Amino acid sequence: MGTFGFSVRIEQVDGTVVVRPSGELDVLTAPQLDRVLESVVGHFRAVVLDMSGVRFVDCAGLAPIRRALEGQSRTSVRVVDAQPKVERVLRLTGLHRQVTASHG
Repeated sequence: MGTFGFSVRIEQVDGTVVVRPSGELDVLTAPQLDRVLESVVGHFRAVVLDMSGVRFVDCAGLAPIRRALEGQSRTSVRVVDAQPKVERVLRLTGLHRQVTASHG
């Protein structure tokens, strides 16, 4: 377990790095996801951020995702399987337009 019940698992599947955060992604837990994403984005060709285990996200929690999507042209970053509450926040912040885009 990570901070306040938040954790991030990483695995490689056929050359793609799958990052699976789990729990509540907010101002307290965002730095943990940020460190993980910084360690893989730019170092691998493709990163999939599987959001199925994230049950809550606030604007501060979106910052690492935004940086990963916008920051690295050598890596394709995709966000998948957001729960309805998380998907709603992505839409309200306009980040949903970037979620389906591949960068690279």
